[in-house]
Amino acid sequence: MLQKILKYFSLLLCGITFYGCSTAWSDYYTAIMTPEEVMELKDQGKIGDVKQVDIKIVSDSEFFDKLELYKERCYYIGYSAFNGSYENPKSAREKAKSIGANTILAYVKYTNTEHGSYTYLQPTQETTYFYGNNGYGGYSGSSTTYGSVPVTQYYSTKKYDHVMGFFYCD
Repeated sequence: MLQKILKYFSLLLCGITFYGCSTAWSDYYTAIMTPEEVMELKDQGKIGDVKQVDIKIVSDSEFFDKLELYKERCYYIGYSAFNGSYENPKSAREKAKSIGANTILAYVKYTNTEHGSYTYLQPTQETTYFYGNNGYGGYSGSSTTYGSVPVTQYYSTKKYDHVMGFFYCD
């Protein structure tokens, strides 16, 4: 009974770790093995505790050949794939640990640059000071006008294909 409680507590801890350390690698993660299957392999001694995560970065042309090789030799736990702003594969280490993976196979390849713009209203304020004499005495004062002007901001964002496989290898 205690072992079962500890098992589910460790699953909960993995979930909390995953939620707290969100990266794009985590956001687009798809499980091949369920957390229960990983825990079962741990219970059987086929998967050990993950102390270090090795990251192997390859080119896109090498990735799928190496993926098949890893699938034959290792436990394939899951993968992540997305197109977006550059995300360093090293930032996936915590995700790998949280799912029981000790090896990451990854590639990142530039695809395109997106250009765009957005417009916002910039507040303005103009104060006019006046003074004078009208024959009866002097006068002075100020008048402040508030408004806004549209400002257009332009941007460019480089996009990359990101693909990563998570494995446990002996």
